Amino acid sequence: MYYMNEPIQTTSLEAFNDLNLSNESHYFVVVNKGDEKHITHQADLHKLYSSKSYVLYEGKSASSNIEK
Repeated sequence: MYYMNEPIQTTSLEAFNDLNLSNESHYFVVVNKGDEKHITHQADLHKLYSSKSYVLYEGKSASSNIEK
């Protein structure tokens, strides 16, 4: 939250997979390293960083990828 200067939302992996992210143009996701294979939104995520324990992804909805 400090670096983003915005509020963050924490959730379980199951709840994250159930989220409708189509209204979110840009977001970041941090997951435990062993849990990344269970993410259903993989197509919208780009891996930015990986440590021993965590993986940081950047997400963009399909509608934000369309150039106007």
